[in-house]
Amino acid sequence: RVLANIEKQLVRAGSPMSLNAYVVFWMISVFLLSSLMLAAVVVVWGAVGIQQALVVLMFAAVGWMAPGLWLKGRLRARQKLVLRTLPDALDLVTTCVEAGLGLDGALARVAEKSSGPLADELTRMLREVAMGKLRREALTEMADRIGVDELTSFVNAIIQAEQLGVGIVQVLRVQSDQMRTRRRQRAEKTAHEAPIKMIFPLVLFIFPAFMLVILGPAGIRIATDRIAKPPAGRRAALADLNRRLPLHPTQEAQQVALVLQGQTGQETEEVRVYGRLVLLVTGSAQRVMVA
Repeated sequence: RVLANIEKQLVRAGSPMSLNAYVVFWMISVFLLSSLMLAAVVVVWGAVGIQQALVVLMFAAVGWMAPGLWLKGRLRARQKLVLRTLPDALDLVTTCVEAGLGLDGALARVAEKSSGPLADELTRMLREVAMGKLRREALTEMADRIGVDELTSFVNAIIQAEQLGVGIVQVLRVQSDQMRTRRRQRAEKTAHEAPIKMIFPLVLFIFPAFMLVILGPAGIRIATDRIAKPPAGRRAALADLNRRLPLHPTQEAQQVALVLQGQTGQETEEVRVYGRLVLLVTGSAQRVMVA
């Protein structure tokens, strides 16, 4: 059952390899990743314990799942190509049938004028019909090989119209309108899902950088002010020095007071000596030892 499912997925993915080749590739992937990790564990730790064995098993599981993920990705990519070209192909089929061509001739014209997996499948279907297979069987097998619901509904509508004797032109026109409506609905659905999908990149990448640009300078300024802020004992000494200055100090004395309070950030040994000299010249009642 597993091999049958894998074979079906290979056919829908465009038969990139045979079933036997895929099984060999699967086993090689498991063995290669597990053996490389085992060799790395032996080289780094020198022995294999429980944790190292779990790491090796984890890489073996990755090697087990990697071929399946690759196959599913290729299948989805092929189906997206078919969905993208299907409405235009049906419009061309409808136009050709309305112009007087038969259904087989219209499908042949689409296979000739277009390219991609849909054109390849149409060419294969027409070749099978030319070799004697019934058209409804060839169309059903083509729908099974592609695995797209829209194409399956189109094939079922064509087969039912042939069995009931309904005009093929009207059926093609209705199917073409439905295909375009579904494509527009898929586009609207994708557009509505875009804001939700953008939330995770915004939260993980854009918002942190934005907050860093906004709050970074403020954080640097706060940290700088906190570092440059004098300790409590020094602030008390400077306040006591301010109270002991004369009532009408000169401009030089005011500048010295500002320097000593740390507001200019230039408190050096020369400034402290100059401050003592200015305080002596202004005739302060008491001599304050600054240094």
